[in-house]
Amino acid sequence: MRAAFGAALSLGACLLVASGCGRPRRFPTPPELMEVTDFHALFNRNCVGCHGQNGMKGPGPRLNDPVYLSIVDRNELAETIRDGRPGTPMPAFGGTKGSLLSERQIQAIVNGMEREWSRKVDFHGVPLPVYGVQKATPGDAAHGQMAYMKDCMMCHGFGSFKGAAGPILDPNFLALISDQGLRTTMIVGRMDWGMPDWRNRIPGHPMKDQDMSDIVAWLASKRPQYAQLAAQQSILPAPHAIPTPVSTSTSGQNSTQEK
Repeated sequence: MRAAFGAALSLGACLLVASGCGRPRRFPTPPELMEVTDFHALFNRNCVGCHGQNGMKGPGPRLNDPVYLSIVDRNELAETIRDGRPGTPMPAFGGTKGSLLSERQIQAIVNGMEREWSRKVDFHGVPLPVYGVQKATPGDAAHGQMAYMKDCMMCHGFGSFKGAAGPILDPNFLALISDQGLRTTMIVGRMDWGMPDWRNRIPGHPMKDQDMSDIVAWLASKRPQYAQLAAQQSILPAPHAIPTPVSTSTSGQNSTQEK
């Protein structure tokens, strides 16, 4: 199961790029589609490509997950749909310019996920970890490697040891996932691919909040520089925005200058 998760993780990263599952094409939305508020119709039209049929087994994070829905704040969930996750393939579906979904439709998706996929009653009395990276205690990258080797290495490998699942130290993977995505996956796991949640990584020894923060900090320090720039600036500069050398002729020879 874990080997299947590793293969799917690598394949998913490729599919996110190859299938154009990043920034949506901003064509005007027909007025009648802006009136649709049926959860399944909205999810199938906007979310299935990345998050999978019925919210499972897509290249993006699993959304049909009671653990995830027990810890994520509904306002943050709506914000993610509305504004996207800068520096990742998750695009913005709301906003004032070229909006693909109205605010009412965003709330319909959040309500539908909670109504059909959440089981918060199962987590009454369960100490839940902090979800948001901004609310969690700051991570210590120097300790993160030690925490990784304790909680993650057996599945994801380290150095010459490959582990039973995919290598999350792969720079291509780290370039496609945000710090929040790393923390979320550590907490909720990927049960559709055989990865357990934070309670069951090591039976009887749930992952600690601080260890998760430290691992995220350490993994973030391994992220390629271009991906860090993208996260800071929301998007990478478009090719036409980069100054291009042009030729000017002087006595038969070409010299270059920037536009």
